[in-house]
Amino acid sequence: MSGKTKGIIGFIAVILIGILSYWGLSSYVYSSGTRTGIVTKISNKGYIFKTYEGELKTNAMLESFAPKEDFLFSVTDTSVYNQLQYVQANSIRATLHYEQHIIKPIWVGESVYIITQVAYPNAIKNIGQ
Repeated sequence: MSGKTKGIIGFIAVILIGILSYWGLSSYVYSSGTRTGIVTKISNKGYIFKTYEGELKTNAMLESFAPKEDFLFSVTDTSVYNQLQYVQANSIRATLHYEQHIIKPIWVGESVYIITQVAYPNAIKNIGQ
């Protein structure tokens, strides 16, 4: 093999290792948990990859002196998005179940927090399913 061929093979190997590393790290769930509050924003945006993005005020129902914390998240499931629209439109305090990724997958959204489930009290049925 010539030096040029070895260089091309090495370059392709580095690119493949980079792609596989990115895919592996963006697919790995680093942590999971819940956040509770009022959904203040939910939208569908993006140039190439259209994603659902939202914002949760976690201290919205607490005393006015408590610091307000914004929890930014992404949504991949349309039924979860529909539930988030419902709780936002009705100002319902909701608990969002999330998965946190080490690296944000570009095809999933802008946040490392991906919402997988929405729970809210006094629900008669699941909206959007």
